[in-house]
Amino acid sequence: MEEIRVLNSKEIGVVLSHIGLCPIFHWMTEQTMHFSKSYQLKTSVILLVLLIQPRNAKSQPEMEIIDACVIANATGTELSKMADISDVNEQTLKRTNKSFIRVQTLSKASEIIVNNTEKLPIFKEYNLSDYGVHASIDGQKFATKFSTIKSRYAKKYFGLKKGVVLMTLSANHLPICLKVIGANEHESHYLLDLVESNTSDVEVRSVSGDMHSINRVNFSLRYMFVTASCLVSHS
Repeated sequence: MEEIRVLNSKEIGVVLSHIGLCPIFHWMTEQTMHFSKSYQLKTSVILLVLLIQPRNAKSQPEMEIIDACVIANATGTELSKMADISDVNEQTLKRTNKSFIRVQTLSKASEIIVNNTEKLPIFKEYNLSDYGVHASIDGQKFATKFSTIKSRYAKKYFGLKKGVVLMTLSANHLPICLKVIGANEHESHYLLDLVESNTSDVEVRSVSGDMHSINRVNFSLRYMFVTASCLVSHS
């Protein structure tokens, strides 16, 4: 019987070839393709922006430009810098970003990706427990470039700058729900809200978090408003 050998990170890098973000986007588009009756055209997870277009809208987004806008926002690259390293002018990027990239469309697109990933057989292999999906919740601090209604001073995390906290509910390495709160707010106040805001097909059976997710009423609320099998534990 042939012996199975575990590859290290360097060997995996040799076996697997490097691939850019755009080919991944195009592959994702093909995998999540569905039919839009309202516009009678093929639309993808990125082109869901069409579904909330005003009735008198005349402009149609180009896939390549939307890819550039999504990558620029995801990597923190300004649209002006993206225009310098691509063949798309800055005005086109700004117009597409303003017209089509919205919180509603990105949330819906993320939900479709999560739901399709949840259907894969390998998804269950990442379960940490026998009773189902064990999710975790934690907050990550980000300094804000501009002063917003949620940005607050926090010397410990941002120095002299302002910032926000991005709370993430992760299950099997999938960010299934996000919420932005102020740096001066306690994360435990939003734990129940974040778990109940999960609209994906991933059924979370238990949730764990750090000491910031602990308060006196979280356990009681979970038992009162959710089934008893969905407990809150703390690590």
